[in-house]
Amino acid sequence: MRTDWLEQAATVTIASGPAAEPISRAFAKQALRLDSDHFDDLVDFYITAAREYIERVTDRALITQTLDLTLDDFPPDAIELPRGPVQSVTTITTYDADDVATVQSSAEYRVDTTVDPPRVALNDGDAWPTDLRASAGVVVRYVAGYAATADADAIPAPIRQALIMLVNHWFEQSTAAGPRLAVVPLGFDAALSPYRAVRAG
Repeated sequence: MRTDWLEQAATVTIASGPAAEPISRAFAKQALRLDSDHFDDLVDFYITAAREYIERVTDRALITQTLDLTLDDFPPDAIELPRGPVQSVTTITTYDADDVATVQSSAEYRVDTTVDPPRVALNDGDAWPTDLRASAGVVVRYVAGYAATADADAIPAPIRQALIMLVNHWFEQSTAAGPRLAVVPLGFDAALSPYRAVRAG
């Protein structure tokens, strides 16, 4: 992706995926009014697909996961961390022109999770390394997500509602005859509207 806050390439990859989904199969089946176990695999698939879709359109991590933000160089100001909410920053690793990795001391920077998107800033008097390799010179590893377990109250109800709507919509399309409907159901965009990332530019 290209960030609006930095004129360089920045990539977010999943270092360690979620151990759970934002909603459980049991909760989804209750919403779908399914008593049989016949469609369990399909329900699980749609829950994961819906979570990944919502994470992409909102630029948020719904369930706890570890992410790597890779940058060519440090920005002139703070490092914005996409796909919050951020729980913690694990490491900031730099690579010099000889591809030697150095883990930066956490005493040199602070993490601000009170803003959206969260950001990492240097402490007064400290400086980032400047002898970085030409590309992918900085990797910020951090943990993001609203909660680590399914059906948690920490995951905003409108997001869980949107996820249920999407699972239900896709399930109905897969089991009904006739022409396909819209990719997302009516009301889906409205539920997610407050949670979509806003970029300056």
